[in-house]
Amino acid sequence: MLACRHRNNHAITSLVAIQDLPLNARDVFGATALMYLLRRRPDLVAADLELVLDAGADRDIPDITGTTPLMTHLQGTLGATRRSTTAEHLSLRSLDILVDATSYAEGIDLANNRGSTPLHMACEARHFDRVRVLLAARANATLRDGEGMTALDCAWADEDAEMYLVLSTVMYRMPPRKRMYGECSCVMAWCDDETTALIEDESGARA
Repeated sequence: MLACRHRNNHAITSLVAIQDLPLNARDVFGATALMYLLRRRPDLVAADLELVLDAGADRDIPDITGTTPLMTHLQGTLGATRRSTTAEHLSLRSLDILVDATSYAEGIDLANNRGSTPLHMACEARHFDRVRVLLAARANATLRDGEGMTALDCAWADEDAEMYLVLSTVMYRMPPRKRMYGECSCVMAWCDDETTALIEDESGARA
């Protein structure tokens, strides 16, 4: 746990080679070694993250607040408003590793003690790149948090047209509400090519 906390790559590499290492042991706050690793600059942990996960670290174990490793990663990135292009790319790479669809399909929608899922957190922070990653991994936008809000509700409350369009199209295949955003084609024009491709791919898959 200390090796992950201080992001000591040499120590992590040596420790994960030990068989039966209790990687999923928790401290008094319920935090695991994986959580400590993700608290140390999420944009710098991609290589170490793969090592720890391959050694058997559990992505679904929450701490005493219900916070999962995925939420820990998001908490370390959502508050950052200024980040270099390289740091942002590495941070998203770490997120991709955590939400790998083949091994994380069930845990991506786990909620914390407030009822918030990772998708709720990304929507509330208005970090659209992370919303796209979570949706591509089949995060459920229809789940409600402790206040009865869905991820779609969060986008609607923030008047975030692009996020609302993607969430509504991907999850509900319904047009945006015209009284705020106008015709669907007008809002679609605000989306970049990657967003438009996501909408088309997901809509086609669900048709």
